[in-house]
Amino acid sequence: MTSPTRRQIGTSILWSGAGAALLRVGQLAVGVFAARVLVPHDFGVFAIAMVVYAVVVNVSDLGVSSAVIREWERLDELAPTAVTLSLVSSALIAAATAMAAHPVAVALGAPESAPAIQVLSLVVLLAGPSAVPSALLTRGFRQDLKFRADAASFLAANLTMIPLALLGWGAMALAWSRVLGQLASVIVLIVLAPRRYPPRFDRRAAGELIRFGVPLIGANLVGLALDNADSVTVNRVNGTPQLGSYTLANNVASWPQGLMQPILLNVGLPLVSRLRTRPGLLERFVALSLSITTGSFYFGSAVIGALAGPLVLTLYGSKWTAAIPILSVLAFAGAVRGMVTPLTDVLVACRATHALFVINLVWLVVLVPSLVLGSTTLGPVGAAWAHLATLLLVVVPLMFFYIHRVTGMALREPLIGMLRPFLLASLAAAAAYLVSRLCTIPWTGLVAGGVVASALYLVTSHRWIRDQLRAAHALAGLLDDPEPEASTRSGASGGDGP
Repeated sequence: MTSPTRRQIGTSILWSGAGAALLRVGQLAVGVFAARVLVPHDFGVFAIAMVVYAVVVNVSDLGVSSAVIREWERLDELAPTAVTLSLVSSALIAAATAMAAHPVAVALGAPESAPAIQVLSLVVLLAGPSAVPSALLTRGFRQDLKFRADAASFLAANLTMIPLALLGWGAMALAWSRVLGQLASVIVLIVLAPRRYPPRFDRRAAGELIRFGVPLIGANLVGLALDNADSVTVNRVNGTPQLGSYTLANNVASWPQGLMQPILLNVGLPLVSRLRTRPGLLERFVALSLSITTGSFYFGSAVIGALAGPLVLTLYGSKWTAAIPILSVLAFAGAVRGMVTPLTDVLVACRATHALFVINLVWLVVLVPSLVLGSTTLGPVGAAWAHLATLLLVVVPLMFFYIHRVTGMALREPLIGMLRPFLLASLAAAAAYLVSRLCTIPWTGLVAGGVVASALYLVTSHRWIRDQLRAAHALAGLLDDPEPEASTRSGASGGDGP
């Protein structure tokens, strides 16, 4: 008989995956339309505005969302204060963002992005009321309800963007679409939230939430600097039009993450929060998640990288040719980032947010000079190579080191488990590249390469896929066992990090 926990997790995964797939298809269609109507300069201006937005929106709730998601014992005590903190902080940060828009835009080398930054500050304001309702749905594995909010946001955003883009609003069409999309999402999340907590303030609860959230915010800020350092560097070194091509390539490279990361984000943290006191199950989860993300993230990214040329020419047109070599590299960088996402969830669930902060800080310190060097010598392609090299040589080893330090788990078996899907996906991507090179028309190369890669991967990996599904099913079934597994590892229960 299917256990309640297994059923909840399975339903959450299905809704997260199906919702992400449907929305991604819609976003692809809208993205193709926008790329055909707008020019690289518009994308570059909006990319700079999004740099500022991404920073402020991710600190606007002071990290209370993650605290609510991981809290299983004292939710009623903490949630009302979490509501208050998210409302007040988002309002203050939104006001500061609007007032500082022009000097910040000038400092980033794109003064024309200031109006878009001011508009996006409204999205930050609207993020406050949705923080706790969204966290409650994630905590309860109710991705079916979150999908309704995502769908409402998608429809509202694009029903705004398309006419404004046709009217020649450029980057402002993209900015206002974000505002209307966020407004629709907030309304749906509040209506569908399983519980509604009125705002109250308790000093002790606030202190606990802030102590948990501040290191996480620090890690997120450094992570956001990592996400956007390339945009700022390319803009200042190579110019806004080049940044537009880089942004398009980065968006396409994120397609596999767009499909898989909602599952990891919506299921990973609440699931690991239940497993953090059960080291044996936690180790099995890490091994399984690394294997599955390698087989999914890496396969999708490798095929995109192999088919970068026909993909860009078919969907976006020849004016985006400069994005092709950038995409070939960023696709693989995106795959590596996707594969470390489960490890990030483990550190957060084990309260090792300080470790996450250290990892991101070292990552940033190494990445920034690498980006400058790469952009100066090779242009935007050099920036892409800087990302990939830093991930492989610095971030991945450091992440594994801290996972072992915080949890005490051995990582040899998880690493071995990643090898088979990596080799099979690489073989499929190589076949896709060779087939596409035989085709003279871009769209035929895209279709033929994609079909060959998918067929070859399914034929060679069907037994592996079956084994992973069985392992996931068995692991979910053990979650309802009230007796935690015994552990002989002294560090297995986690800690506060370094």
